[in-house]
Amino acid sequence: MKKGQVIGAVGRTAPYEIEDPPHLHFEVLKDGKNIDPQQYLPKIS
Repeated sequence: MKKGQVIGAVGRTAPYEIEDPPHLHFEVLKDGKNIDPQQYLPKIS
């Protein structure tokens, strides 16, 4: 991945979530395993 690269989008593709507000499912994989993405995201105060 490169800085500034688009990593996701919001859509209406899951019929069972159609009533939910727009949202993004986000995960980080390293060597095929899920890891906590907080170490890669900016701190929010």
